[in-house]
Amino acid sequence: MRKTEFWKTDWFVELAVSSAALAAQVGLVALRGSQGQPGQIVSLALLAVGGFYLVVLAPSVSDKSGWLLVLAALTLLLGARFAWGWQPSFGFHVFVPGAVLLGVGQTLLTLKRNLCRKSGRSSALASAPDARSSLGQALALQAQGRLNEALQAFVSCPVDDALVDNVFRLGLELERQGLRDAALTAFRFVARVRSDHREARNHLDRLSPRGAGAVNDEHRKAGSMAGPRVRIGPYMIERTIGRGSMGMVYLGREPDSGTAVAIKTMALSDEFDADVLDDVKARFFREAEAAGRLHHPAIVAVYEAGEDNGLAYIAMEYCAGTDLRPFTKKGALLTIPQVVEIVARLADALAYAHRNGIVHRDVKPANVIYAPESGQVKIMDFGVARITDVSRTRAGTVLGTPSYMSPEQLRGLPVDGRSDLFSLGVMLYVMTSGKLPFVADSMAKLMFKIVSEPPPDIRGLNPQIGDGLVAVIERALQKDAAQRYQTGEELARALRACDVPGSLPAVAAGEREGAWTRR
Repeated sequence: MRKTEFWKTDWFVELAVSSAALAAQVGLVALRGSQGQPGQIVSLALLAVGGFYLVVLAPSVSDKSGWLLVLAALTLLLGARFAWGWQPSFGFHVFVPGAVLLGVGQTLLTLKRNLCRKSGRSSALASAPDARSSLGQALALQAQGRLNEALQAFVSCPVDDALVDNVFRLGLELERQGLRDAALTAFRFVARVRSDHREARNHLDRLSPRGAGAVNDEHRKAGSMAGPRVRIGPYMIERTIGRGSMGMVYLGREPDSGTAVAIKTMALSDEFDADVLDDVKARFFREAEAAGRLHHPAIVAVYEAGEDNGLAYIAMEYCAGTDLRPFTKKGALLTIPQVVEIVARLADALAYAHRNGIVHRDVKPANVIYAPESGQVKIMDFGVARITDVSRTRAGTVLGTPSYMSPEQLRGLPVDGRSDLFSLGVMLYVMTSGKLPFVADSMAKLMFKIVSEPPPDIRGLNPQIGDGLVAVIERALQKDAAQRYQTGEELARALRACDVPGSLPAVAAGEREGAWTRR
């Protein structure tokens, strides 16, 4: 962290100006003796008040606010001179010294700040390649969820306004995730570089030393995350394992049993306005509770939902493996029998959820965990999909790519389980061909294709796909929901009836038991 010499700070500049003004006025009082004594006493008092403002208050406000305060003070002094009765001694002994002190002090403060900003920008320009590299590295680390490393990278960059804003935003993210010590470091950096950054100072005031009680260094292990160990709810966080649509995903453990859990965090207060936040939180817990009632071998179990220091979280079953995105690219595709069995299992899981009145709304490869060694397949994020959909509706836009959405979902119409089956049909298409069925160079064109145009014949992309599987894909991707498979069981039967040899290793069909709780 950079050190700033105290004589370069805003308050020291103003202290020097105020001291010089007071010394000069005291000297004048000594020379004049008792002549004009009342005005001189008032002048000394006002200079002391002006000096207090310049040293204590002016460094914590912006240049614009400072000048407005100075103009207000000068207006009051001028009004007082009228009230004094236009006596010449008042102008010389009170108005002029006060006006000079405030004007000179604010001018020097403004000049000093501008010179510092220009100096910072010049330094950044002088080392532009290194600066861009360091800043790019810091931003990349932050995107990967390696927040402590990102903070270290940020503070090694040349200082300018953009860097201060980036460090402040990083501090907010660190605070949301319970990394209070790191958040304090970020906010202190911002306050030191920009003494008029009131938001950073407010966060520093709010983060008391006791807030670091969430940090638990006693349980630190080799190989765990680089920063302090923290808790979210009752769970001890070990490391970051991914990034969700509205927050980070962590590997955590129950403190008593040591059971591994996946903790998905959602910063709802950042996504929604204050006037709807309570309603969104109620919906969040309601949707998470509904997802917690789903117990199926191909659905990731939801253990509980809660809120910790304003950060909503869902604790879920931790599943080894990876999501299906790597297996949607040409050269990395699974065999057709593997894809058919995976999608059939997902269709069974969706059928179970639909019978229980829950529509996923966000079926896509990123929301399916697959373990190639065991063949285990699990779909996740039932409780998150509806909240994300509310966020899209609130913003009036579609977040991310709509490549897996059904036509009725893109139109904003009510959706049911058949919408999920359309999305599953898109997954089946891309996992057997290595290409999405609907591709365009703009969001508007892509949405138009999904709603209006048939997908390209998949046999042109993979001639090994048999006629039976082609028929299944074509029916799953019908624009009219009434023309698709009506239930997940129907789609699963159709897939297993295709003449496709081989299958994935069997997994236990028993439903996982567990009670859903809310903290």
